[in-house]
Amino acid sequence: MAMRRGGRTRTGSGATRARGSRPASPHLPVSVHRREVALADLARERARLLERSIAPADVTRVATRRSGGAASVGVRGAAAGGAAAAVPRPTTSHDPRNQAGQRLTGAVRTQPAGDRRCVAHATAAAMEAFLRRDAAPDGDDVSFSIRHIFELSGRQELLGPTALGVAEGVFEGACFPRTSGCTDPASHRWRAAMHRLTVTSDPVAAMSAALRDGELLVVSIPMFSDFAAFSGGSVYRPRGQEIGAHALCIIGYQVDGGNGAWLVQNSFGEGWGDDGYARIAWEDDRLEPERVVYAVARVERRVS
Repeated sequence: MAMRRGGRTRTGSGATRARGSRPASPHLPVSVHRREVALADLARERARLLERSIAPADVTRVATRRSGGAASVGVRGAAAGGAAAAVPRPTTSHDPRNQAGQRLTGAVRTQPAGDRRCVAHATAAAMEAFLRRDAAPDGDDVSFSIRHIFELSGRQELLGPTALGVAEGVFEGACFPRTSGCTDPASHRWRAAMHRLTVTSDPVAAMSAALRDGELLVVSIPMFSDFAAFSGGSVYRPRGQEIGAHALCIIGYQVDGGNGAWLVQNSFGEGWGDDGYARIAWEDDRLEPERVVYAVARVERRVS
């Protein structure tokens, strides 16, 4: 694992600090999230079958990953005859910050009205946060092109095609689609290893472990009518009607008593939630943030 370093919280041109302003609630159709769920459930069922074929009594987790374009399977369990080595749930919070107490993330973006590229926004947030926490040269100042991520996905707002796309290399915003704003465009393209996190036992334990290991998570959730107006100060729990789908970046988690919540970075500007961030309860019956999860495990410059 690469060394971590501190940094400063950046404020991008798309951010807004106006507490009274609210986005126009850009979101994807409900059918998009249902398709994501169907694909995730299929992968999970395949993982369960694999568990039973490997070691029915001992295996505690199967995760299917894509790294460097090649598929691999990781199984976490016990040796023959031993006790199961389950990943424990965390008892303390994890909110990556530098020594000044600033979150090691990129700028909070604001999706314009009609912009439904929330998967691209969430993926960019995860990649930027990875570089902020990693020892990558010049990683503090990287801001990725939302348009390029969208085009690399084949213009599909689905996490699977996006994961394959970012493995090809994403340009920084100043270098796409025109390169006149940057010198040596080839050096401003980064590729990410992004994989589906498929867990059959305890998703909360596996997701929190991935975050502690330095990965950033992108999740697909259903979107409710009260989401865009959320003003922070508490854990978000939907009260309205389901109106669509949305993607978020999970940067950490909070543990309070026996309860836990994911710390998420949204793309609705700094006027939403707690300065653009929010807490979403673990295992929320309506949001199910553990159901469709992709992890950004590595971000590095594309050298060719």
